[in-house]
Amino acid sequence: MSGVHFVGRWMLFMAGLCGGRVAWAQSVAAPPAWAVQPVRSLDPADEDFRDLEFLQQEIGDSRVVFLGEPTHGEGNVLIAKARLIRFLHQRMGFNTLAFESDFYALHKAQQVIDAGQDVRQALQQSLFPVWTQAREFEPTMRLIQTQKLRVAGFDPQVRAGSYSDNLVDELQQFVGPTIGNEKLYDVLEAGISFMAESYGWSPVVSYPEYSLASSLVTGHLRTIARQEPKRRAEAEFWVQCLASLLEQGRYYRTGKPNTKTRQTFTAQDSNPRDAQMAANLLFYTRQHPTAKIICWGASAHFANRPAALDNEELRHYQPLAGTFRTHYPHRVYSLALTGAGGYYRPAEQPDSLAVPAPPAGSLEARLASQPTPYSFINLARAGSGPRTTSYAMTEYVPVSGDWAQVFDGMLFVGALTPTHEVKASAPRPASYSGVPAAAQAPSVRPVPTPVEGSPVMERIVAGSGYTLSGTVVDPAGTGVLFASVQLVGTGIGTVANAKGVFSLQVPPMDKKLLLAVSCVGYEPVQLAVTGSQPVVVRLQPATYALAEVRVAAQQPDARRIMTRAVEQIGANYVRQNYQTKVYGRSVATNLDTLVQDVEHVSSLYNAGGYQDRQRTASMLQQVQWNKKAATDLTSGLFLGESTGIINQMDALSVSPLFEKSKLKHFTFSLAAVELKQGAEVYVLDFAAKRKSKAVTGISGVREFTGKVYINAADYAVVQCELRWVRDTAVWNAHVRNYFPRGGTAATAFHVLDDEQSIRQTVYYDKPAGGAYSISRTAMYWQERGRDLTKPGRVDLTSGVSIYFYDRTENAPQAIVNDRTNYAEMLNFAQKPHNAAFWQTYQRPVAVP
Repeated sequence: MSGVHFVGRWMLFMAGLCGGRVAWAQSVAAPPAWAVQPVRSLDPADEDFRDLEFLQQEIGDSRVVFLGEPTHGEGNVLIAKARLIRFLHQRMGFNTLAFESDFYALHKAQQVIDAGQDVRQALQQSLFPVWTQAREFEPTMRLIQTQKLRVAGFDPQVRAGSYSDNLVDELQQFVGPTIGNEKLYDVLEAGISFMAESYGWSPVVSYPEYSLASSLVTGHLRTIARQEPKRRAEAEFWVQCLASLLEQGRYYRTGKPNTKTRQTFTAQDSNPRDAQMAANLLFYTRQHPTAKIICWGASAHFANRPAALDNEELRHYQPLAGTFRTHYPHRVYSLALTGAGGYYRPAEQPDSLAVPAPPAGSLEARLASQPTPYSFINLARAGSGPRTTSYAMTEYVPVSGDWAQVFDGMLFVGALTPTHEVKASAPRPASYSGVPAAAQAPSVRPVPTPVEGSPVMERIVAGSGYTLSGTVVDPAGTGVLFASVQLVGTGIGTVANAKGVFSLQVPPMDKKLLLAVSCVGYEPVQLAVTGSQPVVVRLQPATYALAEVRVAAQQPDARRIMTRAVEQIGANYVRQNYQTKVYGRSVATNLDTLVQDVEHVSSLYNAGGYQDRQRTASMLQQVQWNKKAATDLTSGLFLGESTGIINQMDALSVSPLFEKSKLKHFTFSLAAVELKQGAEVYVLDFAAKRKSKAVTGISGVREFTGKVYINAADYAVVQCELRWVRDTAVWNAHVRNYFPRGGTAATAFHVLDDEQSIRQTVYYDKPAGGAYSISRTAMYWQERGRDLTKPGRVDLTSGVSIYFYDRTENAPQAIVNDRTNYAEMLNFAQKPHNAAFWQTYQRPVAVP
């Protein structure tokens, strides 16, 4: 009999891979005449619990109740679980909700909730998004908030973008100065951050070194637990947390689950994770002896004894609940929710799939035939022996066997309905022409560029004149990629290629012409056009190094300067809602051949200004493709896919470099104290000591360095230059892992890199008497390597320049981050071209 790869589905999903293969067993004889209890309602708001009172007898004095769901993608199952939770809390005194989610992150979530912070935000920073992004999970979040339910997690997997980003920092702060070896924490950070980002073990981290670091820190934690009664409980938690992560790391290193495919992952591949989930849950129950716990997760993990089913593979699967029950044999109740027919939404997929009708004689078919739409069946009361068929935990593939040994009871919810992503209900944004007038003088000025079909372009094509070519270079003679080249007052212009080379057609005109050349990161220049001879335009970096350098009598402390600048962000920058217009242009070349050139106009809304981080939303309004890429060559082209990149370009809002708690992970040195236009400016060099995403802001980084320019008068950051160098060993390990699988993973990972780097420059300015905000930025992504999909080399340079102008403060919220309307809001490919708009639009360029 072939295996039933259903546990692999959940394991692979939680590892960010999502897969699972199933094969079914034949149905057996009709089920015994088990008693069926009708259930009147699934509505979480329905507090008339007379239809659920029978559960008090069924569950009895159990201390732990497992509530299992088939695939995480059934909306009415999540809703029904919310009503069960309300009943268990109000009628039976259950007070804790433990999730199949990050053990550390939910511990931290409970701490911040205890400190009075927002419950919803705490859950979003700790739970897996498969629940927090489901509309049907909203009632449960409200219950946690209104009923004061405590939360916990038992999954050893850590997730990037959650509280676990700061796990090692929190650990180091708790242990204190008793460990003077910073490298111990660096090793832990490297291992844990990779597990969070990739659900695997890092190819550049030594597991023996990680194990030694974990052991040494654990020794200090045990000392704290023995000697400091007030900190004993927290120290014991950290001991368990490190043990859990150590075992998960061992599992990733030896089992390599993220290299398995839906064909090769088997149920027993999840055994190490299930064993650690059981250990974490046991720890919680022992540390909180008065807690009555409701466990939320997949039914597969909550099975008691799947070996009782007619499947050879399942006989080797050891789920969480089965292990846990050996420690509390009479205090555990496992309830699986199931349904018949309908639809469910697989994890991280936009479309729903049909649930097949259950086979005749199965548990689901029997329950579907009842006169009431919802019902409960007590399997435990039947005892061992009766055999039937069900698909309650096998991704809707029927499996036969003694289901009374698998679950204690089942709640039938009728035809299944899929989950739906949370959809914001804010008003739609105004049209481009409806954006309010500027609240400040713009920091950029408009310069037109010809577009196909415009009168200027027609004159160029039809008339005489000559071709002007040239090269834009920096002081070292290196070509300046993607420099903007304009003939002043004509609307004629172009963009230099990756080596700074440009060519444009000069029409016959009586007046003398000026050539204006600019690029983010350089001072713009103008020069007279004197003929058709090639020209070389030299741009000077727009840095304060060109200004007068003041030699200070006493060297200022670089770390203090940076710390004060971060502390002053709230005072120096816009502190209320604001909206700006945005112009962006993305250009990509491969082996000096233009492969993509796209322009767009958008609006950006920032909720709360710089008081809060990462609260921006963008709305695409117009797009023009000057050159559309035939295929998605590699990762760098994401700079020209959507306006979503705009939301991540404000370094002060998104980079860990500007978080006070992260400053200890950087070195700072004072490069210069300079004068620029009468203002004294500190120029700081920085370098990251740790390379995790929590410190660098980007995954898989080997090096993160750059400069920060700080106004000495008010400690405002007026410019920053950031440079990331990818760790090609990590990147190429992903390519070798994912490319052979094909599908969407192969489209992202198909280039074995020799080099991959990203650099970004960001500028901030302010109007007279106003506050600072971002004015312009440029990012360049360079990748060199070998494309596995075709012969030849990859030498890709992608660049994007973005200008923010016409800022309106105290603007009403007109744009929201609505995941369900992503394509409409952000995606360039979904936006029709508006030729009339682009014929008159005045493109902004930086003011000298």
